[in-house]
Amino acid sequence: GLQWGHQSLNKPEDGSALNAGEFSFSRGMAQLEFMQGATAILEGPIEAQLLHTNALSLTLGKLRAHVPRVAVGFTVDSQRD
Repeated sequence: GLQWGHQSLNKPEDGSALNAGEFSFSRGMAQLEFMQGATAILEGPIEAQLLHTNALSLTLGKLRAHVPRVAVGFTVDSQRD
């Protein structure tokens, strides 16, 4: 299952909304459903930040996204070295 990072302040229950801000998990998978219709599957370990209801910044981890045409403006910023 999903194991949240020790320093992650953003730890919602399954099925609950994820607040804007940084989050991390050391293992597991999570599915994020964005307000405009995009869906992202994240595989840990993850270090990321939910920027707003239609944007995500990924520093560490794997991400697979489904972005339908109606999800206009959905963005993922990958800040990899």
